[in-house]
This record gives sequence, structure tokens and C-alpha cells, in this order.
Amino acid sequence: MVTQELLSDSLLSINATIRIFLKENITRPYSACRNLGGSLWCLVDMYRSRAIIRFLLEADVEGFFEDLHREALTYLTLLKAYHQGFNVDRELVNAETAGPLLCAMAAGNFKLAHEIHTLMPRQLDDPDGLEFFTYTSMLRALAAGTEQDIATAFQSFQDACTGKFGFDGKIAIIGTLVHRDAAAFNQALLEYLQSFEELSPEEQEELSPGAESIDILALALVNVARRRDVPLTVAHRMLPPELLEPRIRIPQEGYPAWP
Repeated sequence: MVTQELLSDSLLSINATIRIFLKENITRPYSACRNLGGSLWCLVDMYRSRAIIRFLLEADVEGFFEDLHREALTYLTLLKAYHQGFNVDRELVNAETAGPLLCAMAAGNFKLAHEIHTLMPRQLDDPDGLEFFTYTSMLRALAAGTEQDIATAFQSFQDACTGKFGFDGKIAIIGTLVHRDAAAFNQALLEYLQSFEELSPEEQEELSPGAESIDILALALVNVARRRDVPLTVAHRMLPPELLEPRIRIPQEGYPAWP
């Protein structure tokens, strides 16, 4: 179990690191910034972690949704910088990166999710990444695709990931959304969230601080369910009511915005 002290220490460390990157590493103009892509990439996950920690420590709902937007917008800056030919390595721009997309979806900003989807590659670069490629493709279809896109993506996701570690619960939930089965969705979501209670101490240590209390995927899929007219009827400690009403909170500062 993560302690308040560990969360507080993690928050201090994340805040300090973000300040350094924004002040010293990511400089304007972006076209002249050395290692722009690497610096942006390092920031991406930090905003999601900070969102969770700030909510757990301070019940900061506004800050939670702002930081989800910061992650998504930082990744959007990375994608735009790459397409402009700035200093961004090709390996950082791939079709297997799900986190920023999930943050936009969890914040209820499907317009932003669609913009990220549009700029992300659509082809698999590394065959070893097939599972994460089909998973991310599934999320992209839910965020921005047609019903046919969703059905096709789900078949590929199911074929590639059934029986693979960590994927069966996700397949179960997403399958219920594909078919708009409200009863099955709520049952699958509950089972997925309860699986966090069954993690071994070693598995818990592999999670980011606070990730055993707030799951961004679950929040994102609740918003997908709302868009697909699939009502949420279950309650769980990992679904705080304050976070089930998404807020599009575009931050004015504290992240590397696109010019």
C-alpha cells in the first residue's frame, strides 16, 4: 500500500523535474531546441502521475483534469514537432503509445483525442509491439472511429491479446462497449477494478504511485460508455464520483504548448 509520505515525496520530485524541463531543457523556438523530442517524452507520463497524486493528497479535481490535458497536449506538441521536422526521434512517434490518448479520453476531451489520433502513425513498426499496437488502435477507434472501425479494431485486439498478461480484463470491458451491453459492461468493469486488489506486493511495486487507487483506463472507458449510451451502474473506490463528471480544462501554463 502506498503511504501518504511516499505520495508526497513523489509529488515533490515530479514538480521539481517538470520545472527543470520547462525552464532548462525545452527552449523556444522549438525548431532550435536540442533533444526536443526526448525532453517532451520525459514529461508526458509525469503529468498523469501528478494528476493522480494531487487528487489523492489534495482532492484537487480541477488540477486532476488540467494535468490530464497537460499530458495529452504535451504529446500533441511532440507529434506536431515531429511532423514539422524538428529534433524528435522517429522511435518516439509510434502507433503503440496509449497514455496521452487515454488522458484526453478520461478528461472527456474527445476532440483532443481525435487530434492526437490524426497525427499518430497507423502502421506497426516493431512486430514485438503487436499487443500494444492493437490495444492502442482499439482505443483510437473508440475515440475517433466509425462503428466498422471499432468492430475491426476489436477483432484484431482480441486476436492479438487474448491470454496475454494484463489484457484479458481490458478485452472483456471493451467487448461489452463494442456491443453496447450495459449489464456486461458494469460487471466487466467491476471485475477489472477488483483485480487491483489481487495484485501481489511485487506487482503493486511496479505501479506508479497512486495507480492502485485511480485507473485512467477505467475513467476513459466510462466516458466511452457514456458516448455509446451505456450507463454506469456500479460503484467502486477507484471510481471517485468527482472524477466521473469530466471537465475540459485547458491549462494556460505549466506545459510545453505548441506555439
